[in-house]
Amino acid sequence: MSDTQPTPQTSASTGNPVGRVAFLVTALSVGVGLIGQLVLQLLSASIGFGLLGGVSSILNFLVFVGAAAGLVLGIAALRRPAPHLLAAVAVGVAANTVAGTLVSFVSSLFYSIGF
Repeated sequence: MSDTQPTPQTSASTGNPVGRVAFLVTALSVGVGLIGQLVLQLLSASIGFGLLGGVSSILNFLVFVGAAAGLVLGIAALRRPAPHLLAAVAVGVAANTVAGTLVSFVSSLFYSIGF
């Protein structure tokens, strides 16, 4: 008999940090978009409608960039051998946000050029 004891196995991975980051980036992006739209509606009378369109466009662009980053990070996290729950949620929410933002942009573009 040998006196060596088997070494206990420690978990090398406590989760999927890329998936966590993807979820946080996506949630932050969606949260900023929701709060921003609420604040814009409350401030519409005080800042004027001309400036409201520009501020809304900048806010929507920032939400789009954040959601696209969350989507890319979420897809990268899904390819790793780790838990996929947060990454899958991030991909779903980010894809929905990216698609909604693009449809909103295209519809407002068609509206503004008169189709």
